[in-house]
Amino acid sequence: MRYLLWIFFLLIAADCLADDYVLDEGLPVVWIETVNGEIPTATKVTHPDVEGAHGNSITNATKVPGSIKITFKGETLYDSGDYADSKSGMTMKLRGNNSVFYSSKKKPFKVKLEKKNDLLCRGDNDKYADKNWVLLPMTDKGLNNIVGLKVNELIGMQYTPAYKMVNVVINDEFYGLYTLIEQVRRNADCRLNVDKNTGYIIECDPYWWNEDLYFKTNTLGKFFTFKYPESEDITDEQLEFITGYMEAFEQSVVDGTYEDYIDIESWTKWMLGHDILGTNDAAGSNIFVTKYDDAPESKLMMGNLWDFDTIEKTEDRWANIHGYGWFYFKDLFSDKQQTFARKYVEMYESLEPWLFDEIDKWLKSYRKSEEGQAVKRSLKEDYRKWQYTEVVFDDHIADHREWFKQRREWMNDKVDDLVTGIKYMGIEVGDDETYYNMQGMRLKGSPTARGIYIKGGKKIFVR
Repeated sequence: MRYLLWIFFLLIAADCLADDYVLDEGLPVVWIETVNGEIPTATKVTHPDVEGAHGNSITNATKVPGSIKITFKGETLYDSGDYADSKSGMTMKLRGNNSVFYSSKKKPFKVKLEKKNDLLCRGDNDKYADKNWVLLPMTDKGLNNIVGLKVNELIGMQYTPAYKMVNVVINDEFYGLYTLIEQVRRNADCRLNVDKNTGYIIECDPYWWNEDLYFKTNTLGKFFTFKYPESEDITDEQLEFITGYMEAFEQSVVDGTYEDYIDIESWTKWMLGHDILGTNDAAGSNIFVTKYDDAPESKLMMGNLWDFDTIEKTEDRWANIHGYGWFYFKDLFSDKQQTFARKYVEMYESLEPWLFDEIDKWLKSYRKSEEGQAVKRSLKEDYRKWQYTEVVFDDHIADHREWFKQRREWMNDKVDDLVTGIKYMGIEVGDDETYYNMQGMRLKGSPTARGIYIKGGKKIFVR
């Protein structure tokens, strides 16, 4: 019995020492204390049996008040103070849909401050302060979140959510490794920028059935929910306007005149990002669309990539959203004029010479960085606590590097398939001596400028 007691106390001591080791060096620590030690809860709910409804989500999510403090190597970087309505502290609740049920205890959380502040402590609170933040748990998905965000940044989407890797302690219990990240919201200074009074951020949302407000289009039957304005703030006039605009856009997709409605560059970048990442999810890939204001010249832009749980899964095919009918890309690629496909090829040709090299360079650098090494240490403790499928940091980095190496070769072949063949972008390919530019226009004679051309159904590089 004495021997067993000694083992018990040694295990407790080892557990405390491991936690202290992770908390004392390497990563910021987020300390959360809730009123009465309460932990947010929610109830699982399954989609109704109606067309266009997908997945599982949550209902009856409790909002728990408390305080949040952030430290780094013993220094306090931020302290919200105790909870006081509209004055100090914060509230937290569970966030997400299926992701809430990945782990029995380690959950994703939404944190809402009572007073705006920058939890990433970037030194410019006037610019970065916001009430809304997210804690995404590290699971067996490993570094998927930050890899996906890096691709989002490199392809040049209008916004890349800023983040820090952190360790989280809730009510004195070590919860492990999380990503503290900006929530996708309107913020003209540092998040998605739409006009405060007349702008929109909407989401093509498979969980529309669990929201207070949504609208469905008639022409192509898509469901949208609101990120901005929030559902409780939307007027009847605003709802009527954006519904009508999306209806007009959908008709333009059918008619092939969609360039009047969309910022085609941001749409091709968004699709390329998911194709490069090989995202398996389609309906649940968080499809944010923005419209700066209600003026006719303000076109629909794709917001940012988000939700990277299923990246690097479509090894021998396009990302599922590429050809799946949940959103509009299948229709856009099917346009007889091939306007979108031409732009997609042009965008890939401009990115390919450097993008994959930059991703690989970043992965190698991150592995050796101070944060990377701290993540490596934290991952070991995280796995020890939660017992999910172990993520070996160095192997995980190597797997990502190999994915992008192989994906580059696959993408090059598949983009060539879009260019070559019997038809090039909807334009009949002529004899071997006929040249076409990247817009599918036949040239008179040989090219006179450097660039990429089509000759006999093949790409020709004129240098």
